[in-house]
Amino acid sequence: MNTAYAIFDGDNSHWLAWTLKPGFRHVWAVVPDVDGDAWVGISLGLTGLELTNLERLSYDIRAHYERMGDVVIALPYTPQDRVMLPFIANSCVGLTKAVLGIRHWAWTPHQLHQHLMKDRAHVQSHTSGLQPGRQEEAA
Repeated sequence: MNTAYAIFDGDNSHWLAWTLKPGFRHVWAVVPDVDGDAWVGISLGLTGLELTNLERLSYDIRAHYERMGDVVIALPYTPQDRVMLPFIANSCVGLTKAVLGIRHWAWTPHQLHQHLMKDRAHVQSHTSGLQPGRQEEAA
């Protein structure tokens, strides 16, 4: 099992951004590309879908974004086990939920953050001891 990240930040230039909770105005996903040995950022912004090759998998991407002041939540990530939802909201939250396989009604980044924090024990139990982006060793 790999580890992916939901990154929450306050950067959002959408005209309705003022209605969102400060610090939680945008969310995006960072997933491992094990074959390409890279962290890939997936975000939906005002200009559309943004896919960014961020760093090599050996780089501590979580610490990097936490140093920048973002809220980072680690999640288990197994792309082949992810269930695609029939409909997703055309928003950063909808895209992040689809990419990370999160099934929840959240519409805003803060609602998604609250859901993930409430489910934190489950999230930690699946990611503890894993190297970011690396496959878990078979016991």
